[in-house]
Amino acid sequence: SSHVGEPEKTSKKFTISSAEWTLGGKFSGSASQSSFDEWVQKVEIVFSSNQLSEAEKARTIPLLLTGGAYSYYSTIPEDMRRDFSELIRSFKQNYGNDIEIVSGRCAN
Repeated sequence: SSHVGEPEKTSKKFTISSAEWTLGGKFSGSASQSSFDEWVQKVEIVFSSNQLSEAEKARTIPLLLTGGAYSYYSTIPEDMRRDFSELIRSFKQNYGNDIEIVSGRCAN
């Protein structure tokens, strides 16, 4: 009773590549990317739709970072890295709200 060829319908597997696609790429912290707050909202949606635990969320975040954002992650203390909400709070302090100031909105 082999099940070869049967499509796997039961578990929709979470993959980093599908998460990256949904998020529009890894977060680098550069001004050309959409705001961090928007990125975090999308991350939350991806994580909750895949029913990741808090620990899984914390372990997954570094895989969705690149460049300066990944460098920043490596400076965060280990205990904070294991706590998803602390991790996000730290990133919000560094990247939150108006990262796109540099994106060329000069009024003068």
